[in-house]
Amino acid sequence: MHTYLDCDRDFGKVEVSVKRRESIYTVDDYQQIMANSQTKATVTRIGDKMVNISSLPSLLGLRKQS
Repeated sequence: MHTYLDCDRDFGKVEVSVKRRESIYTVDDYQQIMANSQTKATVTRIGDKMVNISSLPSLLGLRKQS
């Protein structure tokens, strides 16, 4: 579902910028993309590693509800 909140527009701009890049290899690349896609936002880096969290739901025992 898409809302028309400011945060959705911001994430949309980042998504478009990511799709325009041919390859992204580092956290620095993502930070640069996010910083360059916004004119009024500040990007603060929290960590130095990318983590694949796709298996997190199963590790936590979470299931999709119908």
